Amino acid sequence: MDHKITHLSSVEKELTVTFTVEEVAEQLGTAFKRLSATAQVKGFRPGKVPMQVIKQFYGKSVKEDAEQYFIGTGIQETITKEKLRLIRYPLVSHKDEAAEGKAFSFTFRVETFPDITVAPKEYSIEFVAAEFKQEMLDEELNGFRRRHTAFTAVERPAQNGDRVTVNFTGTIGGVAVDGVTGTAVPVILGEKNFLPAFEEALMGRKAGEKLNTPIPFPENYHSKELAGKTVDFAIEITTVEESNTPELTDEFMAEKGDGVKTVAEFTHKTRERIESYLEDINRENKRYLLVDRYVHDHDFEVPRSFLESEIAAREADHRKQHPEAEITPEEKDKLRADATWVAKRFILISQLANDLAIEVTEEKLDAELQKEAARYNIPLEYYKRYFNEDKLEEKKLSLREQLVIDRLMEKAAFIKKAADEKK
Repeated sequence: MDHKITHLSSVEKELTVTFTVEEVAEQLGTAFKRLSATAQVKGFRPGKVPMQVIKQFYGKSVKEDAEQYFIGTGIQETITKEKLRLIRYPLVSHKDEAAEGKAFSFTFRVETFPDITVAPKEYSIEFVAAEFKQEMLDEELNGFRRRHTAFTAVERPAQNGDRVTVNFTGTIGGVAVDGVTGTAVPVILGEKNFLPAFEEALMGRKAGEKLNTPIPFPENYHSKELAGKTVDFAIEITTVEESNTPELTDEFMAEKGDGVKTVAEFTHKTRERIESYLEDINRENKRYLLVDRYVHDHDFEVPRSFLESEIAAREADHRKQHPEAEITPEEKDKLRADATWVAKRFILISQLANDLAIEVTEEKLDAELQKEAARYNIPLEYYKRYFNEDKLEEKKLSLREQLVIDRLMEKAAFIKKAADEKK
């Protein structure tokens, strides 16, 4: 076997592999000889079928098997000899037909990891820390109170803070608008979860009232069919309910606090949870900023099909989120830039994992899964049943990335800077 490699780019190679006349003859001859001992052909005793008849009956399948053998062997051996690190599976672009008395050649292309040099560096990186603020705690405490709000039906006109339950339909020029209809929809006045004009139309109304009112939709509304349009709403108010949000007292906490008996204890635990959350944010922010520095400091070509698959995935996500909107040129540029960043990140981390000999053993994987299982209070052996082979491989890749970034973090220094309050 011989091969020739052509470097189409730093990340794309074309290889032509040739098996000699003798190698082809040996492969075909061995296959036919093996068949001659077992082949059953009508009119001949087993083991006595003439070779010419065997070739007539089985020649096509034997040649196809030989071609697959040559292609599989050729790809594997040339990749090993050339020490290619593939990022995509080889694509065969041409192949001969295996035949006695002829050499067999085939050509395939591969995309490879770029040949880059990367090592942990002693970076100094500025970052803005997410810091605890009293209003965070206040909002969490108030949120807990709001979740325990009780509503009582009233006969008076609706006012700010009330929950108004409505049925409605929307039309434009007398034609019903798809998606603009609702039954028993609760609207809490003042929370601004609906269009301002819709809430304003409910203010001062009583249960049982019906009204018709035009409501304009903003120009930047997510639905192109409704953006900038005015919809005529027919609204029926079924109930008006007054809200009663409890104060935080020790008595209330003893009843609703899920084991927390005092306001002081609940406040302390809530603050601890917020601070732990902020620590997680700051840690992940540092890790992102560090990887981002590596991505921007290393310039190399990204394999074309790898990049295209990343772009396609982002465009598909965009279409799911905005099914009625075309992707603008500016959005395409942003999606491409994001896909390029992610692809470069993957390549850099893979190279570092290779150079630093970072491997995820079964023991390391089990230890990580054990942590996750413990959070759900599930035995490890039961938790692992949720993972098929592909998901376990994804988990391994994710864990390997984390281990690589952990090593990079050992070299990095982070300098806290003040936030720009205008941004």
